[in-house]
Amino acid sequence: MNKFIGFFSVFCLFFPSCKKMEIISNQTPPLVVEADSITFAVIGDYGKEGDPLFLVSKMIDGWNPDFIITLGDNNYPDGKLSTINKNLGQYFCDYIYNPDAPEGHVCSGRAHNDKLNRFFPSIGNHDYNSTDDIIPYLNYFSLPGVEEYYDFQWGPVHFFALNSGRQGDSECCTSKQSTWLKETMENSERQFKIVYFHHAPYSPSNHGNNEAMQWDFKSWGASAVMSGHDHVYSRIHTSNQQDFAYFVNGLGGSSMYNCDSNPLDEAFFDVFCYQENYGAMLVKANEDQIKFQFFQIDDENTPVDEFILTK
Repeated sequence: MNKFIGFFSVFCLFFPSCKKMEIISNQTPPLVVEADSITFAVIGDYGKEGDPLFLVSKMIDGWNPDFIITLGDNNYPDGKLSTINKNLGQYFCDYIYNPDAPEGHVCSGRAHNDKLNRFFPSIGNHDYNSTDDIIPYLNYFSLPGVEEYYDFQWGPVHFFALNSGRQGDSECCTSKQSTWLKETMENSERQFKIVYFHHAPYSPSNHGNNEAMQWDFKSWGASAVMSGHDHVYSRIHTSNQQDFAYFVNGLGGSSMYNCDSNPLDEAFFDVFCYQENYGAMLVKANEDQIKFQFFQIDDENTPVDEFILTK
């Protein structure tokens, strides 16, 4: 981001009429919330005003989750500050604590009243599409650490939100971000560790596998990996890691893709994939287990898929 800001500063020296957006410093300290058990929702590829997202958000509200995490593409199509209220804020402001956001974009509601953020996004490729890069995203949210990637702890789970890059081209395994992830996970004492970001390491759908994000998450201590980018729901296990799941969750409200566009080799992967309707994940965790479920908006009582991991 420093290089990006520097570019605009030089640009504006030659074109004084230009209007550059600068990052508002609204980082928050590391968040640690103690609880014996937690319930949280997971959405991806959702940030588009309309009935699908409205129904997804109402389903999530009915779960009364402690918080929400997102798997990217929070603001279609171009990640502009001018569209973030209609694409995101009108549905989820009750969960967002962003007191330092630009004027007209500060949320009110439960999170604001509690002064406790309950919404933890990760960056998607559409969030990069603004002429100001991801500055609107960074200015809207008040996130821990460096904000582009960060961690927080809630109950028995340690969460790690990564920035997989504009094209899923984040570097491993000597980059600052990957070194931070490896060291922080190895030092974590929480029962479960969830890593989440936008570009899926493995996917049977339109975009297929993203090799740049096939990091050694499990050996570093992760319990599961969650991603979006492909607009399906999928749970993937490699043949030698049946207790470790890669989730693809991109049915939050934008559009729907096909499950069989890039089939994974059955000799190396076990795959469940769903493409029929919009939905979200409901996850419950305590000290003994974490249960992942995906629900679609036309049946809020019967999970499409369920996976339980015990510790």
